[in-house]
Amino acid sequence: MTKTKSFDPISSNKELMEYLTDAGQRSVLYWDVMRRRGNQYLDHMSKTVPHVLQFDHELVLDGRTLPQPRCLSP
Repeated sequence: MTKTKSFDPISSNKELMEYLTDAGQRSVLYWDVMRRRGNQYLDHMSKTVPHVLQFDHELVLDGRTLPQPRCLSP
């Protein structure tokens, strides 16, 4: 005689509940990470960006005083 596997609804429901619990916990963790990342982005965007090319300079030549260029085409 061969033994047949019988359906056990209690163990099936236990595995389903473990899966649903795990999926729920993972989704809560995912959305918590997304919320934190969004808050970091908003904090970053609210800060003013310092000028990168801020340095002392001296005027060498003022282009407004140069003669107008001539067209060299015939």
